[in-house]
Amino acid sequence: MMQTMIKEAEKVLYKIDKILEESERLDIIYRTYLREIARSFNVKRVSLMLIDETRRELFIHESEGLKPELKSKARVKLGEGIAGWVAEKGEGVVVHDIEKSRLFREQKKDRGFRSGSFISIPIKLRGRVYGVLNIAEKKDKTPFSTGELRFLEIFGMQLAVLLENQWLRREIEWLER
Repeated sequence: MMQTMIKEAEKVLYKIDKILEESERLDIIYRTYLREIARSFNVKRVSLMLIDETRRELFIHESEGLKPELKSKARVKLGEGIAGWVAEKGEGVVVHDIEKSRLFREQKKDRGFRSGSFISIPIKLRGRVYGVLNIAEKKDKTPFSTGELRFLEIFGMQLAVLLENQWLRREIEWLER
């Protein structure tokens, strides 16, 4: 199982690397990135939530498999909800069954989750959290494992580098003005 995950990670990271070489458009990169994660993990839903520093909340920047109205409306305060908890703590979480999770059982009702099992990880680099990456609803309906959490963290690290580079470019542009 672990060998299969490693080979899959190599394939996806190679694909992403090619996209980075061919495109400077971050929207295309993020969309492709999430599509590859959805394919690799065989899931119906993936979302990238970024932190709005001024409002101290997360918003869905890009997603795969989410309804457009949910994407545009979803806002989560840091520390609240599952994604807010992950962003605040800076730790990933794998939930095998949300109904049995004492930490997140109530979140299902509040946020309208349909899936019992999910993974949520912080997108962070050098201690700075940029956002949260979420995957949910495996097509084969099996729960996620801790191994899959570690596997997703590999993708999260690369995504954090992309986000930090984007942030640094904006800072440089601001300083040059």
